[in-house]
Amino acid sequence: MLDEGQDMRTALLAVVLPPAVKRAVAAYGKICEVPPPDDPKEFTALQGACKAAVGHLAALFQLHRLVTATLPKSGPDGAAPDDRAPGDPFAEVYARAARTIAELDGTDAPDGD
Repeated sequence: MLDEGQDMRTALLAVVLPPAVKRAVAAYGKICEVPPPDDPKEFTALQGACKAAVGHLAALFQLHRLVTATLPKSGPDGAAPDDRAPGDPFAEVYARAARTIAELDGTDAPDGD
């Protein structure tokens, strides 16, 4: 069980993370939209930067999901918040990612997506 200080830090992260992730997505989007350079070394550097951006964003999304899952129970029935709840600003991102991965794998997307 989380103590009061941990609850406050978790609630703060739940508020701070969504705008931080949106800023990161916008910044990394600009980096990844530049035309690929002709020089192989520059191309490799850009590709590495884009891969790092994807890894960073994945970590931010996972952290947000973890924070959301550990928030104090708040529903009328005492249920824990769900990462697919309407209040989750990234619910559509998770659903779209699941559909894209399923398409790439040639499988069906998980139920509810």
